[in-house]
Amino acid sequence: MEKEGHGLLLGMEKFLSQQTHVSEDIRKYMTPALMAELSLLPTNKKMEFLDLYMAQVKSLLWAYIALVLIFPFHYAYQDRWGKQVLFWVTAGGLLVWWIADFFRLPDMIREYNEKLGFRILEKLEREV
Repeated sequence: MEKEGHGLLLGMEKFLSQQTHVSEDIRKYMTPALMAELSLLPTNKKMEFLDLYMAQVKSLLWAYIALVLIFPFHYAYQDRWGKQVLFWVTAGGLLVWWIADFFRLPDMIREYNEKLGFRILEKLEREV
């Protein structure tokens, strides 16, 4: 029975260490600057950060889907409602703005995710 409890304890330690490790799937959303700041947090705050971040992070695939729809909403997807309304009113800058956004979208999503990460880090650091 004692060996069984010891195995369970080792399993829990392994589980917790895996939870605090930033996987490659999550890392693809983060910039090096954000990863550096995240490494400074204690383990419990890292886990809290990852939960909050992954719940709010934006996907490039979904942003492209939002852009190519008949009624594009890619700025709304990034919580930029002012730009979204302007985009709709100008018909995507008579499609010039729409075409430019097609190429700018990866940087826009990366910037959104980075700002999101730093906002969450700032909130967590205030709680410490």
